Amino acid sequence: MKETKETEMIQSKVSIKKFISVILIVLIMAIISVLILMQSQLNPFGNKRTGSDSAVFIYGGNLIRNGKILYKDFFDHKGPMLYIFEVIGLTLSNGREIGVWVLETIFMFVNLCMLYKISKLYSNSKYIGIFATVISIIPILQFLQCGNFSEEFSLPFIIYSLYVFSKFIINGKVKPIEIYLNGICLATVIMLRPNLIPLWIVYVPMIIISYISNKQYKELAKTIFIFIARYDNSYRTNCYLFYIK
Repeated sequence: MKETKETEMIQSKVSIKKFISVILIVLIMAIISVLILMQSQLNPFGNKRTGSDSAVFIYGGNLIRNGKILYKDFFDHKGPMLYIFEVIGLTLSNGREIGVWVLETIFMFVNLCMLYKISKLYSNSKYIGIFATVISIIPILQFLQCGNFSEEFSLPFIIYSLYVFSKFIINGKVKPIEIYLNGICLATVIMLRPNLIPLWIVYVPMIIISYISNKQYKELAKTIFIFIARYDNSYRTNCYLFYIK
C-alpha cells in the first residue's frame, strides 16, 4: 500500500513537471511569434503603411464584408482563401487592420509549434527542439517584409503536412485523422496559391511508392480515399463559403 502511494506521488510529480514544461514552451513560442510579427506594418505600434499587395488584400476583404463577391464585383489573381483569411482578421477587429495582425500572429504561433513537433520527432530534448525551431524560422524574417502575404498564411498548412510526412518516414504510418487533415491542408494551400504545393508533389509519390514496395495495397487504397475525399470536401466547402451571400 505504501509503495503504491509513493508510485502515485512520483507519477503526479512527473505529470506536473511535464505540464509546466509544456506551458513554458507554449509561452516561449507565443513570445517569439509576437516578436517576429512586430516586423509587420500592421502591428499595434506600426505606422499602418502597408505594402501595395497587403493594402489590396485588406481593401478586398473589406469589400467582401460589405457584400461584394470576388471575381464578380472585383478581381484579383490570388486564391479565394486569402480573402477568407482577410475577412476573418478584419472581422476580429471590426474592420481594422490590427485584426489581420492578430491572425498573422496566431498563424506564426502555429508555425512554431509545428516546427517544434517536427524537431521532437528526431530528438527527445526540448532544448534542441526549441533551438531547431528558432533556427528554422529565422529565414522568414528576410521575406516577411510588411506581412499579410499568401505565403505567410499558407505556412501553417505546409508545415503541418511536413510534420505528417516526416512522421510517416519515421514510423511508416500515420493516423487516419492526420491524412484527413493533410487533405484539408492541400485544398487550402491550392486555394491560397497553387504554386505553393511542391511539398505534396515530392512526398505523395514517395509514400505511394513506399506502400507499393511493402505490398501494403489495402493501406494505400485507404490512405488515397481519405486524402482525396477530404481534399474534395474541403475544396467544395471553401467555394460554398466564399460565394454564398
